[in-house]
Amino acid sequence: MESLFKKLTDIVAREVEQFELFLKLLTEQQDYLVGNDVENLNRVVKAQEEAILVLKDLEASRMRVVEAISERSDNDPTDMTLSKIAETFAIPQSGKLEKMQQSLLELHERVSRAKDRNEFLIKKSMEHIDGTVRMLASSGVEVPTYKNGNDVEQSKQSIAVDRTA
Repeated sequence: MESLFKKLTDIVAREVEQFELFLKLLTEQQDYLVGNDVENLNRVVKAQEEAILVLKDLEASRMRVVEAISERSDNDPTDMTLSKIAETFAIPQSGKLEKMQQSLLELHERVSRAKDRNEFLIKKSMEHIDGTVRMLASSGVEVPTYKNGNDVEQSKQSIAVDRTA
């Protein structure tokens, strides 16, 4: 059982590190969104995707360990939170586990706020791009076109789209 607690503590410590990395990546993403740095934005989004995959793997590992602890202690795995494990079992890692759980909760809140800010920036950027495209599409230049015969008619064509091809 001691080895399970050690495994759990190690996994949670790695989760904390990974959430800190993810928060750093979200902050970088915000900087690149504001700076309109598409190249670095693409790089940081890829790094975020990789961080999320690592977090999913760590969560799955943590759930397996918690399930093993609950089986050995005849507890319901859905009731086994990190704080309950720390309270229920007199393990040397109890204090460390509770601190890491608190860190995870705080990081989750910070990640959520950063994610919301970035979503707002992306939404505003998309609205700006949409407005610019609409403006370009509605403003046009007079281009002579020919009707039947030799009559010339002026028609507006969008400057955003080349329709002569």
